Amino acid sequence: MTAARRSPAPRRWRPTALALAIVWISALALRLYGLNWDEGQNLHPDELFVAKIVLIDRIHVTWPPDLGE
Repeated sequence: MTAARRSPAPRRWRPTALALAIVWISALALRLYGLNWDEGQNLHPDELFVAKIVLIDRIHVTWPPDLGE
């Protein structure tokens, strides 16, 4: 006795999966659609904030350096 193999049924999109795919594709399109976040500075606003905090507020360079420290 051999078991007859059934061919897999064609996969259908569930309504929630289809809605999620539409939302995801729409969000991706809006994100990649020529937004000029950095205004020519090559940084996203969040990245610019972090860079300013690190480079301006946290690093203090005194010149000439105090060799006694």
